[in-house]
Amino acid sequence: MQAFHMFIATTIHITFRQISRPDYYADGAAAADALRAKVPERSNEHFSIIEAQLADGRPWVHGERYTASDPYLFVFAGYLRRGDRGDPGRFPAIMSHWQRVRSRAAVERVLQDEGLADSWR
Repeated sequence: MQAFHMFIATTIHITFRQISRPDYYADGAAAADALRAKVPERSNEHFSIIEAQLADGRPWVHGERYTASDPYLFVFAGYLRRGDRGDPGRFPAIMSHWQRVRSRAAVERVLQDEGLADSWR
């Protein structure tokens, strides 16, 4: 579980940050645009690794049991679904996982409480 969390934290999270905070990595509009343009390519590479793991049909990240890794992946897969950070169509197992997590009552409650339920459908 720790390895999975570190993978997301050091690859996908950093990659996505180049969209939300390009100024942290480089100065100027041209540099920011170049960083943002690279995000989908890198993101697709990172999510491909997770897709391969889930391709064996497991319902959750680590197998048959729901763990802290599942909502962690859910959040980043949700950002992937925005369309500017990679191609969610390339990752059917991840998108199916996203739907399973999204259908949990506890997740619905949190999204309702945070005012995000409609935008995370």
